[in-house]
Order: sequence, then structure tokens, then C-alpha cells
Amino acid sequence: MKFPLLILMLSCLFTAGAQPGRMLGEANVLSAAGRYQASNALLDEFIETYPTRMYDQGEALFLKSYNYLQMGNLEAALADNAASLELRRQFIPEDAAKNYMRSGAIYLLQGQYEQALDNLFRAEEFPLIDDPQMAALIKGYIGSVYTSLRQYDRARKYFRQSLDILLIEEGEDSPDVSTSYYNLARTFMLERKPGVAEEWLQKALSVERELEGGVVRKSQLYNALGQAAEEAGRLGEAEEHYQMASQMYRGLFGKNHPELARSLINLAGLKHKKEEKEDAQRVIQDAIRQLCPGFSGRDAAENPGEDALVLSRPLLARALETKAAILLDLFEDTGEEKALEQALAASLRAAGAVE
Repeated sequence: MKFPLLILMLSCLFTAGAQPGRMLGEANVLSAAGRYQASNALLDEFIETYPTRMYDQGEALFLKSYNYLQMGNLEAALADNAASLELRRQFIPEDAAKNYMRSGAIYLLQGQYEQALDNLFRAEEFPLIDDPQMAALIKGYIGSVYTSLRQYDRARKYFRQSLDILLIEEGEDSPDVSTSYYNLARTFMLERKPGVAEEWLQKALSVERELEGGVVRKSQLYNALGQAAEEAGRLGEAEEHYQMASQMYRGLFGKNHPELARSLINLAGLKHKKEEKEDAQRVIQDAIRQLCPGFSGRDAAENPGEDALVLSRPLLARALETKAAILLDLFEDTGEEKALEQALAASLRAAGAVE
């Protein structure tokens, strides 16, 4: 009789140990699937149920901060990351590098560049010989901060350092390498050097063609290639790139996604530049619909209401400003008062979108 009892006791012990790991695993799966709220709900349950598992609490809080970051709640992301840092550095000090990197990423998104650099440089102080990908990621974030500060030479220095590490660790055919090429291209685009930017973008695209999936990255590259071609005056080529980006985003997301709307705004602006005003109006109205689930207006006179659900207010403001510019040109060409009234209405709604 003792043996079955012993087996039962051991079984209970292993089950109790496995349960926390299972909960954290499920939370990671939910997060990877984009179900950030569900992941955080499970993490809250874990934190309440296992208050003495301090290391695991630090891991749970770190994942919570990531989920909040993806949902755009930067204050909550920063708070949970700070709480995670306090716990994690008690056990494995090197893990704190990830927390400092996370803080740097959040401060970057908040536009607090001094704090971002302070945290990212602190992350670099940790020995990351056993985690070169982390070292590359930190350098990539530093490059992004310098890009935001318009210090493009410094940005490229860190992007190239990140790229060198990734090429050694992951090889050429890696999504991280593609992202590094894109980041380098972006610095040249911001310097109004579309030719050099295109060279890096084509490098990124050649990598992506060897990889499965990656629709979002490919679409982002086609958008950027469209902007480079447009800047260089090759409008037909730019239109092809914008069309490709729009088609890929629509195929992946269906409708109502900010990146689909961004592609359509680019396309509408290009058609306006080519003086294809009717097509430009049609495309920009589509972009506005994509940004406002529930809004179905197809006529130029229709704009989403002040209480409409909006996926991205900055993008909606940009779309409405583009719409106003198209309608203002139409008024100048035709003298139709209706076009002027619609342009004014779109411009006023654009101002309201960012308040």
C-alpha cells in the first residue's frame, strides 16, 4: 500500500510543479497569436495564484509588459517592465539587459530619446557573449533612436554593427537581416537619398524572397520602394509598388488595418500627383473606410463622425488631409463650390482627428 501512496504523492508534486509552467506557456502562446488581453488575463491569474514563485513572477511581468506594448498601453508596459526588472535581477543579473532594452524601446515610442538611450546603453553594459542576437537587437534599437534624432550617421553605425552580428549568427537569409537592411534604407530615405535607399531595400527584398511568409515585412518593403521610386520621379513604378503592398495587406488582413490604409494613402497621393483625380478620390475614401470600422461612406461628401471608432488617429488625419488636397485641386480645376465645401469639411475633420 505504501508504493501507490508514494506514487500518488510524487504525482501530485510533479503536477503542482508543472501547472505554473503550463500557465506561462499558454500565456506565451496567446501572446504569439496576438491575443494580448487574453494572455495578460492568464498572467494576472498566475501572479495571484503563485505569489511566492518570484523568478516566474518576473517572467510573467516581462511578458505582460510586452503585451501592453503591443496594445499601445506604454505606461502599463513601462510599469510592468520595471516590476519585472526588480525581480529578475535578483536571480539572473544578465536578464536585466532585456528589461533595460524593453524600457529603451518604450521610451523610444514615447519620444523620450534621452531616457531611451540611457536604458539601451545600460543594456549594452551586460556581457552578452552567450546571446549575440540580443546584442544585435539592442544596437538596432540604439540606431532607431538616433534615426528619430535625425543623427543618421550615428544611426547607420549602430545598424551596421547590428547587421554584422546577425550575418555571423543567422546568415544572410534571416528576417532580422532583412529588417536591418530596411532600417539602413530608411535613414537614406529620410536624408532624401532615394537611390541609395533603393539599393538597401532591394537587398532586403531579395532576402525576403527566400523566406516563407513574412507578408507584413514584404508589404512594408514594397511601400518603401514605392516611396523611393516616387521621390526619384518614377511614378509608374511607384504605383506598382503601392498596388502590390495594398494587395498583400488586403490578402492578409482583409480590411480595417492601419498598414493597409497607409498603403492606400500613399497610392491616393501618387494618383493625385499624376492628376488622376477620380481614382485618387476613390482610393483615399477607401483608406478612410479601412481606418474606421463601421464607416461605409463612399462619396466625397462623407466623413467619419467625431464618435467613430478609429484605428489610428494620425493616419486618419493624414488621409483626410490628402482628401482635402485632392478636392481643393478639383475645385481649382472645375470651380465647383461643392468640391470646395467638401475640401473644407475634410480639412476640419482632419484637425479634429488629432485633438
